[in-house]
Formats: sequence, C-alpha cells, structure tokens
Amino acid sequence: MDNIKTMRVVDLFAGTGAFSLAFHSSSNHKVKYRTVMANDYEKASQTIYKENFPEENFVLADINTIDTNSIPSHDILCGGFPCQPFSIAGEKKGFDDKRSNVFWKIIDIIKHHNPEIVILENVKNLKSHDKGNTFKVIYKKLSDLGYYIKYNILNTSIITEIPQNRERIYIVCFKDKEKYNKFDFKFKKKETKKIKE
Repeated sequence: MDNIKTMRVVDLFAGTGAFSLAFHSSSNHKVKYRTVMANDYEKASQTIYKENFPEENFVLADINTIDTNSIPSHDILCGGFPCQPFSIAGEKKGFDDKRSNVFWKIIDIIKHHNPEIVILENVKNLKSHDKGNTFKVIYKKLSDLGYYIKYNILNTSIITEIPQNRERIYIVCFKDKEKYNKFDFKFKKKETKKIKE
C-alpha cells in the first residue's frame, strides 16, 4: 500500500464533479487520484458536488477572485472553462467576452503551480472560432509554458452509452514527452443506449 502514488487534482469550473469522478474512478493499486480543490461559482454545483464528494475541498467563488497562492499544489489541473464565448449558440465574442477571461486566470495558475498535466474542455467551436485564431492563442500560450499538447473533438454518444450528441474539444497537455507520446484519444465505440434505458 505504501507504494501507491497519489496524484493531486484541481478541478476548476467543476460543476457537479465530472472530472473528479473520472479521476477517482481511475484510481487503482498503483495510482490514487485525490481532488485537493474543486471550484465553481454556482451554489447548486457545490451542493451536488459535496453530495458526491463530501471529503473534498470545494471553493464556492468566481475563479478570478481566488488568490492563486491559496490554490493547493497539484499534479493535474483540469477544467471545462465557460463555453458561451465560443459556442455557436452564443454571441461568439471569444476573448472579448468577460466569461472567457478565465482562460488567463488558468494560465496564471499554471505558471504558479506548474502541474504535470493540464486537461481543458470546451465546445467544438473553440477550434474554429475567429477563423482558428482563438485556438492558436490558447495552443501557443500552453506550448510556451512547456507543454506538449494533443487535442481532439469527442462525441459523448460515440465513446459512452449516453444517447446524446455532445461534441466537445479536449486539450490534453503534458510536461513529460514520454507520457505525451503514450497518450491517444482512441476510445472503443460503444453501443448507445436508448433514452428510456
């Protein structure tokens, strides 16, 4: 038991805790994942998150108001940052939308804590927003911080059993080139269940 490695996770824009659930469910005899901090500004998210993860540290606040120094040291930073500025359903203001300014807060947190792995999620339109320029900025900022980056658009209805077409872009960043080389987005296609199931 003493040889189990603990990987500390920070789950930003946590909602009800999907990233936390994914990591906690992936714990095994070699690696244990522990969420050292989760954050969202929605009170309802906090209520449900704490139902699912009563032992974890949930900070209810706008991420821009949180002192970066107060965020615990961590190995993995993940977050589905607000998608409205880039969504085809929104006004597509991108970095001009105050909700997208959280990306720069994410960059500040990464600079300060230097996590081994960063995982960001957003709507698929992030890739094409502003003729691809928005994504180029994001990619360059992460690359400049020393990360090797892979990204892909995944559809929930294909990689899970959930009967919903929910396409999202996932940006996975590694400090370690060897881990980067081993990682891929190859998921087995699953048979989609019916809604009544």
